[in-house]
Amino acid sequence: MEHEVNDDNIDLMNVWLPYVRKNFKDFDYRNYAIPKNYKQLSLDSEFLVMLKININNREGTLTELTNMQVTLRNLIGKIK
Repeated sequence: MEHEVNDDNIDLMNVWLPYVRKNFKDFDYRNYAIPKNYKQLSLDSEFLVMLKININNREGTLTELTNMQVTLRNLIGKIK
């Protein structure tokens, strides 16, 4: 689990934030992101690959969280 969270943090700091600073006019986390050029962004293979990598990283994190939840529920069931 720790590995997946670290991957997410590294990806955010080293890939996403520099890209957003360079290619977006304005950005408010979880609210909006306004690209400098919508058409260029939609054709940018780097951006599309970054999205795919982000999805893969998130899926790994969610899988680990789901596994942890099952383990904890089993442990709680044995304690009761």
